[in-house]
Amino acid sequence: GTSDGFFQVIGAGSTALAQGRPVTASSFQAGSPAGNAADGNPATAWRSNATDTEWVQVDLGSVRTVSGTRLK
Repeated sequence: GTSDGFFQVIGAGSTALAQGRPVTASSFQAGSPAGNAADGNPATAWRSNATDTEWVQVDLGSVRTVSGTRLK
């Protein structure tokens, strides 16, 4: 199997801080790149290899106050 991911970083006022920001990941499958994790489109997803060591990160561009995260 694979891991599907939709990643949200929530700031003040429920602002989606990660949407449209650069995203990198430990791996991805063809047609499901890391950028899909934070593109704001629930119809797309980041799909990683099926291992226990997978990760995803987003560059917020500056120091930001984060009130929560969600990885679906």
